Amino acid sequence: MRPKNKIIIILVEGHSDVEALRSIISTLFDEYYNGLFNVEFIEEKEDVTARKGISPRCIEQWISFNYLIPFINKNFLDSEDIQHIIQITDLDGVYIQDKHIVEEVSACSLVYSAEYIKTKSKKDIIRRNNNKRNNLDFLSGLSKIKLSLPNFQIREIPYSIFYFGTNLDHFLYGNANLEGSKKISSATNFSIHTSPTDFEQKFLEAGEFYPFSCSGKSYSDSWQYVKEEKNSLSRVSNINLLLERIQNGYFIGDF
Repeated sequence: MRPKNKIIIILVEGHSDVEALRSIISTLFDEYYNGLFNVEFIEEKEDVTARKGISPRCIEQWISFNYLIPFINKNFLDSEDIQHIIQITDLDGVYIQDKHIVEEVSACSLVYSAEYIKTKSKKDIIRRNNNKRNNLDFLSGLSKIKLSLPNFQIREIPYSIFYFGTNLDHFLYGNANLEGSKKISSATNFSIHTSPTDFEQKFLEAGEFYPFSCSGKSYSDSWQYVKEEKNSLSRVSNINLLLERIQNGYFIGDF
């Protein structure tokens, strides 16, 4: 049986993203679209944009085969049931110049600051940055993503990608180097204490997130901004543009 509602898929890197955002974003879609969509989060359990061997040449196919098709098959869906695919990613400072990557052999983990990335292996971070940068440049230029179907059929589904500066923790809590053991509990705490209305208000002019959002920028301009200087290490996000799209009826444009 086909689902009653069209589906919005939100693809995120890890479980802390799900914990922090699922309830908030799902409720906002329900409120602004009167229950027209089912919002489904898919957890990558990795950063696909930084995965070794994944390039603009194959990243659409990778996302399709590893996340979208399995979700569709598991839930007995048809590709026409998917209204829009939203991806949310961390920038991880990938647009900085190599000279701002500092090697410290004794470093146990990556350390992010507004000025540099400190790492045990500079060459590994340079490789990661180059790879992820190329993939983000490609994905942020897409308006539709190719879904590879059986019998070699291809369907294009509306697509957009949004980012948190260094990472989600940096933007939401101001801590770019949050210990791994605290990520889930911090995300859960944020969700419990932040209603969808509170989340929206944080992006208003007097709100907590307003100084760090891409207010006044277009979608393409928000991506150009983080490519400049050290902005991809800053506490910044264009998630406010996702909120604006939810609020202004953007997602019913294809009906």
